[in-house]
Amino acid sequence: VMHLLLAVMSYSARSVSSRPLHIGLFIASNYTKDRQARLFGCLNDVRKLCEVTSEEPFGSKYDELFWLVGEDDKEECSIPPGCWTRQVHTFAPSYSNVSWALKQLSRFQNALITVYYSGHGTQVPDTPPARFRKYHHSRSHTETHSAYSLRSRDYTKHNTRDKDRAGDEVDGKDEALYLDDRNTLSDDEITEAVAQIHPSCAVRMVFDCCHSGTIVDS
Repeated sequence: VMHLLLAVMSYSARSVSSRPLHIGLFIASNYTKDRQARLFGCLNDVRKLCEVTSEEPFGSKYDELFWLVGEDDKEECSIPPGCWTRQVHTFAPSYSNVSWALKQLSRFQNALITVYYSGHGTQVPDTPPARFRKYHHSRSHTETHSAYSLRSRDYTKHNTRDKDRAGDEVDGKDEALYLDDRNTLSDDEITEAVAQIHPSCAVRMVFDCCHSGTIVDS
């Protein structure tokens, strides 16, 4: 039994036109290089969701696709054929790449934007985005720094910062994505990126992970 929480959230300031662009951001990892975090099925999930959302009634072929999916010799990680029409960006699902891809969403207008994540979720000390980013000083693909223990959900570093510093979380903890390079991306950072998306766009976000209920705080 998978103990995962599924959160589906939609943001739309006004109706998009009858023929909007369709932009996709898909992020998934089975954590093949992390025995403690190893999962199975996340790559299958992301490929299936890409197929489903590229067809009516859930969407159309993607005009631009950001594919941040880790490799696994036991599961196919390629983009399903026929899901996109114009441009594809493929990168490893590291902190720097996911942050970059989220920021790219702000350059689109009059678009339907689909974001899907399949992997681990966790909690980190409640910290404003600007302060939190300094914990992730390295942006390399080979970054292996792990600020938090996924198994115990306890903090292995910066444990003096578990007090609510930002004041926006009752329990003093931010929800976060635990990414392929063992870095975490907090809900504050995700919300900050979503807030920059043009109001003419409609955004649907699905996070198939633990602690996903408030992963995009308003």
